[in-house]
Amino acid sequence: MERWHLPSIDASGKREPRVLFSRPECRAVLLDLQEGEEMRDHRVHERAIVEVVSGRLEVTVDGDSVECDAGTLLTFEPGETRSVRAL
Repeated sequence: MERWHLPSIDASGKREPRVLFSRPECRAVLLDLQEGEEMRDHRVHERAIVEVVSGRLEVTVDGDSVECDAGTLLTFEPGETRSVRAL
């Protein structure tokens, strides 16, 4: 078992994602986006899981956008194109 307490990991001001673990089937990274910052359309080969630790995000997949606040968990299939913007 591997375990992380995300709110206690300081990722503030980091431009590059911090990889927590990476396996062929799934990867976990920690990223701090400031209001207005975004990750434009991108995709990865493994399944992706996004948890909003604090703040709010707008997530867009195939032209459909949703707003997510702290506590929201999202999953993306391998190869699924998405963009993420901090609100």
